[in-house]
Amino acid sequence: MIRDCHLLTESAEKLKQVDTGLYMTEWKFENGIDRVTAAANPRQLERVPAGSKFQFELVYTVEDADQAIEDLQNIAIALAILEDDALGGHGSRGYGKVRFQNFEFSYHSLAQYRQITSTPPGTSSLQPLSAIATTQALLENFGSLREYIEQRLLSGNES
Repeated sequence: MIRDCHLLTESAEKLKQVDTGLYMTEWKFENGIDRVTAAANPRQLERVPAGSKFQFELVYTVEDADQAIEDLQNIAIALAILEDDALGGHGSRGYGKVRFQNFEFSYHSLAQYRQITSTPPGTSSLQPLSAIATTQALLENFGSLREYIEQRLLSGNES
């Protein structure tokens, strides 16, 4: 499940200060040339300015414990491929370049959800995996995520 990606406050503040004629987006003017008639076809596209940062959240629900590690590895690879490609249209013109940063992983079992309801606020025992800075680091250090999953899911340890 991929949740809506909301613009980070710091990016919103920067975009509010830039006068593009639009609210937090910009116009990109382009011109297509008809190859047969050589007629110009000017157009404008509205896009998010480069450097804008969004909060991205992906939730993976474990349906088959034996498949979880492979699924998460495939998701990590897909995110790396997306960084090398583009998100949305007009990627060949440089649009849609994305970079994922500061990965945070946590595992929440049914037992943990039950524990949260019976403990005082702020005393939850949910232990996230240390943040991973980049997609490249995620791929290179996938073993730490594998170990985290195996400890909590595959071994039956619910903490």
